[in-house]
Amino acid sequence: MKRIAPLLFLLVGALVGLLGGAVMSTAKSEVAQADYGQVLASAGDTNITRGHLAEYAIESVGKQILINEMRKIAVVEEAARLNGITATPAEVEQRVKESFDFAENTQVAAQMKAEPRPLLADRLRAVLLEEKMLNITANENDGRAFYTKHPQMFIHPARVKLICVACDTEERAANALGRLKNGEDPNTVSSEESDDKDLKENKGEVGWFTQSQMSPEVAKAIFGDDKHPALQVKQFSNVIRYTYDNVVKQDQHEQFLVFYVSDLTPAVINTYDTAAGAALFYARADKYLRLEPAWYHAREQEITYKVREDLFDENAKMIVLPAQALQKTADQPAPQLR
Repeated sequence: MKRIAPLLFLLVGALVGLLGGAVMSTAKSEVAQADYGQVLASAGDTNITRGHLAEYAIESVGKQILINEMRKIAVVEEAARLNGITATPAEVEQRVKESFDFAENTQVAAQMKAEPRPLLADRLRAVLLEEKMLNITANENDGRAFYTKHPQMFIHPARVKLICVACDTEERAANALGRLKNGEDPNTVSSEESDDKDLKENKGEVGWFTQSQMSPEVAKAIFGDDKHPALQVKQFSNVIRYTYDNVVKQDQHEQFLVFYVSDLTPAVINTYDTAAGAALFYARADKYLRLEPAWYHAREQEITYKVREDLFDENAKMIVLPAQALQKTADQPAPQLR
């Protein structure tokens, strides 16, 4: 594992791990049928096939996936079949595009990007089918009302472009800070002082970040707070002590960081005309989140869902799962549809 990984955890806040296993597809699913004999890994002449991975995945999490996520999609598909409702590939692709275009933040977009595209399309296809069965639409009045009620969702936050120096000792980081105070080039300082191999190679360049993408200690150092002003272009932070869990060595590791702001863009409040597409998207999502739970709960009561009692026993009987408890949706801004 590259040592730059802890730094990315620090800046992004959290990384999302998504299971990439075998998925049982329905007739209308966007998920392609897989070749379970395909070799995914090997040790000498001993191969690990997609089928082997599928068995492990089914054994570890398969039952929960069948009971929860795949159950939801199957119930929606069956309700749509009974009502003669369909969603075309073009409609699904448009919804996928909108979900990326209007993602709440870069973390949500990263989560969607990390998920296999066919699985994401399956989820959004189910949402489309539900919206059609619930007659959910959004017009300009809906969009303007949502924009007025949730103006904070249409602000492009301030961003900073950063150069980072990451050292294993506070003394070394303090030396790097001293060089920056003396006016030395931050790229040179990072390439010479950082103990992180990747930072050395990239001359400290870590890219653009908003405040929400940072850990609290970095956000405070760069964007400031009530007592400390935000850093401006060509300014740098003091030494930041950062401790993270080393999953390889199964212990904690400490780093000392210094950040230099090489560029920034201020926050921008979008007008409704500029944000109309996003406002309509979220207005529709808001309706969906309010209406969908009760609708889906009712469908669970109507449509019998069965699952094999033992996933590895071909002779195991199919048992009926009762409807899950209805969870009420809080009155809050709509999150990204997933």
